[in-house]
Parts: sequence; structure tokens; C-alpha cells
Amino acid sequence: MWCRHDLTEFYGFTIMVRTYARKTQRGAGINYSEEDLEKAIKYVRNGNCTTRGAATFHSVPRSTLKHHILGTRGKGFTSKNSKEGGGGGGGSGVESFLSAAEEEEIGNCLKVLDRNGCGLSRQGVLVLVQCYIRQNSIP
Repeated sequence: MWCRHDLTEFYGFTIMVRTYARKTQRGAGINYSEEDLEKAIKYVRNGNCTTRGAATFHSVPRSTLKHHILGTRGKGFTSKNSKEGGGGGGGSGVESFLSAAEEEEIGNCLKVLDRNGCGLSRQGVLVLVQCYIRQNSIP
């Protein structure tokens, strides 16, 4: 019967153990609570410390803290007159130039073109939107 030591000498390398126990929680996912995040946001908004300081003190990723403070974490529509009302909805980026209805109309046009075998490149879509804006006198 071969033992592990004999195999190591025979093959010239060690054999990995089948069960691995993580030694740290770094990189294992979220290591902070909602309460920690809320406290960090409150500290920054009150001017008590910088985003870097609050992130370090409350063990929250700095990018996550910045996204929550700026409101750029994806929480819904960003179109004008969106379904959630008002334009923005908590925002996943910059507010849209077009209304939700206008965006949907352009999207439907693109789907029809695609179904009929005329798929557009990014540049083609930009030209189509530009023509739409000119024809509808959108400032």
C-alpha cells in the first residue's frame, strides 16, 4: 500500500489536500452590515470625515460608499418621466435626455429593424437616434 510520503518521493511533488479551510475572510464577499454602511454614509454626509476615512473605519468598500452617497447605485429607471415617477428613481447613472416613452419608441424601431435583418452597429444606432431627435425637434 502506498502512503502519501511514498507518492511524494515518487512523483517529486506534494499532493494537495482535498478539503481547504479558508484562513481569512478577505475576498469572501460582503464583510460589512447595512448598519455599518448607513453609519459610514451618515458620517460623510455630516462632514465628520472623508469617504476614505469612513470606509476604513466602518470596514465598507470605498467605492460602495461613494456610489451610495452619490446615488449612482442601480435602483431603477433614469429616464425622464419614468415609471417610478419624477426622473431618476435613485439612479443608476446620468439622467436620460429622452423620456421613457421616447426611449421605448426608439427601442421598438431597433427591434423591428433587427427582425427584418437590418441589425445596426453602435454607430448606426447613434445616427438613428440623432435623426429621431432632429425630426421630433427635441432640444
